[in-house]
Formats: sequence, C-alpha cells, structure tokens
Amino acid sequence: MDVTESPIERPHIGQKRFFSGKQGEHTLKTQVVIYQKSSQIICLGHDKGKIHDFRLFKNSGIKFGELIKVIADKGYQGIAKIHQLSEPARSWGFPP
Repeated sequence: MDVTESPIERPHIGQKRFFSGKQGEHTLKTQVVIYQKSSQIICLGHDKGKIHDFRLFKNSGIKFGELIKVIADKGYQGIAKIHQLSEPARSWGFPP
C-alpha cells in the first residue's frame, strides 16, 4: 500500500486544500493497494493533495482480513493499532 501524487492545474477556488508542500504544487493524491503476489491492483482511493497518507487510508474505509499481511511505508505509522499483521516497508518503496 502506498500513495502517489499527481500534479493538477491550480484551482481557482480552494487552492489551499490541493497544495502539497512536499511536492510544491497543487496535486491530487491517489492511494494504491496492490496484491503483492500477482501485482494486481485491489483498490484505489483519491483525495486532495494536502491530506496525509494515513488519514486518506482511514477515510477510504478499506478493511483488511485478519490473516492478510499489510506492508506500508512510513506514511502509515500507526496502522499496527488498526491491523495486527502490518509491517513497515524495508526500504524506500516496496520490497520486490
């Protein structure tokens, strides 16, 4: 599970909600959940660029089964409180 940001044209109204300080531009954030064995996309979540990765996850309403292992980057610190079988990614991005 990870998040990517896509740049968008600056909105005329509500610019602050879309401005990502990390990217330095206006963005839309997309959360991608991938089944690692088949590299198949399970689901996507979208929101404004300013939202934090973990908040996007909580707002998306995604629920994992108890036996599913979740690997997520540092943006998802605290996921262990919600899902017992979770661990951080070992390096930048996901392990092969």
